[in-house]
Amino acid sequence: MKHFLILTCMILFWGCYGIQNQNGQGPLPNESLTTSALTAFSSCDDLLTVLKQQTIRQMEKDMDSYYKSCSLYGPQAMPVSSSTGSNFTPTNLQEEGVDEGDIIKTDGESIFVLTQTSVDIFKAWPVAEFQKVGSFTFGDTAQSYIRNHSLFLDHGKLIILRQGWVSVSEGLGYSATKIIRLDVSDTAHPTQISEKTVLGNLIQARIVGKNLHLALSSPFQGPRIEGPTIDWARGFRDCSDSTKKEAFLNSLDAPIATAKESNRQKIERATLEDWLPTLQGVPALIGENCHQIVHDPNSESSDGLIRLSSFNLEDTSQEKTTSVLGLGYQIYASPKSFYLAGSDHSSAPDNNETTRIHRFAINTGDQLHQYIASHAVPGRIINSFSMGEDKSTFHIATTVEHVSREGNSEVWNNVYALDTAQSDLPVVGRLEKIAQGEQIYGVRFVGSKGYLVTFKKIDPLFVVNLKDPQHLVVEGELQMPGFSTYLHPLDENHLIGLGKDAEDQGSFAWFQGVKLALFDVTSGQTPASVDQTILGSRGTYSEALSDHHAFTFDKPTGLLALPISLFEGGHGGSEMGQFRYHGVELFEISPQRIIKKGEVQLPTGATSPQRILMMGFGNNRALYILDQRTLYQATMEPSFSVTRQETINNMPNMVGMD
Repeated sequence: MKHFLILTCMILFWGCYGIQNQNGQGPLPNESLTTSALTAFSSCDDLLTVLKQQTIRQMEKDMDSYYKSCSLYGPQAMPVSSSTGSNFTPTNLQEEGVDEGDIIKTDGESIFVLTQTSVDIFKAWPVAEFQKVGSFTFGDTAQSYIRNHSLFLDHGKLIILRQGWVSVSEGLGYSATKIIRLDVSDTAHPTQISEKTVLGNLIQARIVGKNLHLALSSPFQGPRIEGPTIDWARGFRDCSDSTKKEAFLNSLDAPIATAKESNRQKIERATLEDWLPTLQGVPALIGENCHQIVHDPNSESSDGLIRLSSFNLEDTSQEKTTSVLGLGYQIYASPKSFYLAGSDHSSAPDNNETTRIHRFAINTGDQLHQYIASHAVPGRIINSFSMGEDKSTFHIATTVEHVSREGNSEVWNNVYALDTAQSDLPVVGRLEKIAQGEQIYGVRFVGSKGYLVTFKKIDPLFVVNLKDPQHLVVEGELQMPGFSTYLHPLDENHLIGLGKDAEDQGSFAWFQGVKLALFDVTSGQTPASVDQTILGSRGTYSEALSDHHAFTFDKPTGLLALPISLFEGGHGGSEMGQFRYHGVELFEISPQRIIKKGEVQLPTGATSPQRILMMGFGNNRALYILDQRTLYQATMEPSFSVTRQETINNMPNMVGMD
């Protein structure tokens, strides 16, 4: 039964996310995808018809994915695996002028920490007066709002986003996000200004100018889809035998056809209520006539709604919401545009995975946001750093992967340039088939340059010239062991890379310690490794590997404070090191070298550090280190040690090691 559940989950994963046809052939490099525009539904009957059609098509693709069963059985390669009187480090942002929510914020005098049940406020400057001075406890229970918390600080006001569950009647509730505004001009006595609840799970949020933009998701349930009845024991036996594999795959025809017909009948009998939660017979998310939903005619994604909700910070009654059929989106925002980008399996030939992009203009006065255009490009993206906007060009980097039913696979990477000056957002430039056999681990677009890190056993850093959108060019490539998941500009000619060291094992590689690297990209044709350092051995972890808000770099001084859970003593391969401590590693980074300045070891009982702030000048400087239970203050020069600590309320669940 355990094997059946594992295999079923894996097969359904490939059904939802597999991206090739049965013979493994993909789109031609110069093949264009259709540009289209979002269209409103004319009625709820129209919406129901589209939901049924798209659900049937997706169901049939899921059923056909069982033909890929043998790719799960055969021999497989192992996976790789200031004005305030204080100088301080603000939130690390992807784009200047676009604020991002986080769990900690500072104005250089006070520190605000968002916890599971409250906002805790600390006096942080002068550093000698560090103490907790105030707190605002939320009226709802901790069990109702414990996920995807986010905090913004805007001119003496806190904007708190809290995700949870809103009950509207007995046995009926919706996932929702609260927007709470606090006045913290008196830090000892914060007061609530307003509170607003919007339906949907919070994906991400941005503040640009005076407007708050939220990306929210609202999944649909839909009719329950049943898989085919398959002889899994035969699959285990026959898929590893080349003389029997094809016969087993052919034996799947009848059960797959039966499952398709049964599911098709179930979907045809379904009503709108099977997809949408209703309140007194009216779809709660979209209104009585369903006009509030728009969809992309070229997309078949129908598993829920992605909603862009924009609010005026000074008056949250001024709002605009656009609901798009489909889920699974990443967001990217520039000072003038907001992009929703999500996986889609219907926009390219042969049902290959694509990324569908919707562009909205923001900072458009009273409109809050305005839909502009949609487009799709081949492949999938890893995060918001896969996207960037420079002047009138939008760039996106994707990974394409093909896995045939026989287990054959192809992987490569692409970069596309889309023209934002044109109303249909056309692709005007493309680079395809980069680093075949590898996938993207890190991306950064900086002005007219793009930097890609791909990985299988070594770490190629590609420099892409974006200056001419119609003629994108890979200028140069640097190869070294390991990989970087986060790239940070040091200056216009140097990059800091943070990732993992790796040990080549032939067909795969073992991850080792955390790797900090410095790259010289002065010449795009010959990027060079200037310096690097490896922290710990296998098992060492930093929150900054997966969340750029944990990467604290003070550009004026060149100081980097890196949260770390350090393991030492491993001897390579799969051997784990011994845990040493949770703490902070400090480095001084210049264009010439990486110099370790010191380390802060947190006391016994601490958990993996989540965020770090630097505050003060010269010798009168301090680090503020946040883990899941405590805010620590540590001295910097000449010694590094924890001097004080203040307990916080329970934190939301975060990625990290205890």
